[in-house]
Amino acid sequence: MNKICCIFIFIGLVVSCKQQPPVLEINEDDTAEWSVDSIPKRAAMNSKVLEILKEWPEFNSLDLSFDALYKAENREDLILIVEEFVEKQNVMAASEYPETFNTPQIKSRQKVLKTYILKTKAALEYRTDLYEPASELIVAYNAMREQFNVTVNNTLEKNLILLE
Repeated sequence: MNKICCIFIFIGLVVSCKQQPPVLEINEDDTAEWSVDSIPKRAAMNSKVLEILKEWPEFNSLDLSFDALYKAENREDLILIVEEFVEKQNVMAASEYPETFNTPQIKSRQKVLKTYILKTKAALEYRTDLYEPASELIVAYNAMREQFNVTVNNTLEKNLILLE
């Protein structure tokens, strides 16, 4: 009787301990419409900033690419747009900054922007939810645009701050 009881316990343990393969749910809804209503709008820049940025074609190219983000209708459009963002951001990072914007604050905002571009690209490749990374991408882009405004509107003398 003890042998039979031990055999049933052993079989019960073996059956219950058998690992099930994880079930991976993939969203196959590639035809889902992309809605720009839920992502933030672009921040405005003042006229002084626009005058300086006219002479920086690499930024203007990236800026025009962001217009396409608001016109995208589906996931395939977004894949192409984000690929374009990656290329144009790399060109902008390698370009020569205007003297006014050649500051660590602007360059750090650009690195953050690159991070969120790549995060959005990963969300597209892994077919996960796009709204969070796309919103973060726009917020990072707006932060860089706002930093342009702050840099131009800054009236403090650097000589007073930096003891040279």
